[in-house]
Amino acid sequence: MALACLLAAQVTHAQQQQQPADDAILTGNPSLNERFLLLKSRSQDFKEYKVIKHTVLDGFWKIVRDSVGAKDQARRDGNKKIESLKSELAQTQASLKKKEESMQEVVHDSTHITVLGIDFVKGTFLTTILVIVLALLGVLGVIIMRLKAMYRSQKDRADAFSELSNEYEDYKRKAMDKQTKLSRELQNERNRLSEMRGM
Repeated sequence: MALACLLAAQVTHAQQQQQPADDAILTGNPSLNERFLLLKSRSQDFKEYKVIKHTVLDGFWKIVRDSVGAKDQARRDGNKKIESLKSELAQTQASLKKKEESMQEVVHDSTHITVLGIDFVKGTFLTTILVIVLALLGVLGVIIMRLKAMYRSQKDRADAFSELSNEYEDYKRKAMDKQTKLSRELQNERNRLSEMRGM
């Protein structure tokens, strides 16, 4: 019996020493595990059992229910937040896809040109235009050279014609002069013959 009293005194003394530590736990925001350990340490022993007051057990159960409810609410809020973030992510991805398509169109428009319904890369188009312009300049150069040759030929012909015409006119004039001279000489001879007959 003395032993039982001694043990009870030690348990009471240990509980009194542990109570300030337990109060320190309660002033913070203890976890359920800490509350369970506190509940276990404050309860009385009966053989291998723990004796807990109904009010204390109901209070602990209320705390457990509140904690589980808070965790469930936090999980539901987290799921709502996740769904909201998923929706935002989908909208952002759709917006990003539209922007990428728009950027591809802008890049395509900046590197391509459409002429007569044909889509060309600008470099290819510029090269093609340069080749066409050079070809046209070459053809124009050939035409100009041929025109110059034709002009020279025409001028040479005109000069030859003019020279021939001048020579012809000169020949004609000389022939006329000769004819006139011959006519005069013929007339003079006729006149002489007439005079000779008349004598």
